[in-house]
Amino acid sequence: MSKSNSINVLFLISILFIIRLTMFPESLLGIGEGKGGINLVPFFTIGDLLFHHSFSDFILNNIGN
Repeated sequence: MSKSNSINVLFLISILFIIRLTMFPESLLGIGEGKGGINLVPFFTIGDLLFHHSFSDFILNNIGN
């Protein structure tokens, strides 16, 4: 497989991953599952995930974003 093909495959995988996260959100993280509302406090959600949820939830949310 050439370098160009490898890059195209990685790009396709990343697009599919983004589509999966946006079209089928993780209900365990409380993302897009009826919580709604507007967050006007900067970094509140990041701090909440870091201190009140598992580290894997924090990583998944921040890398996903």
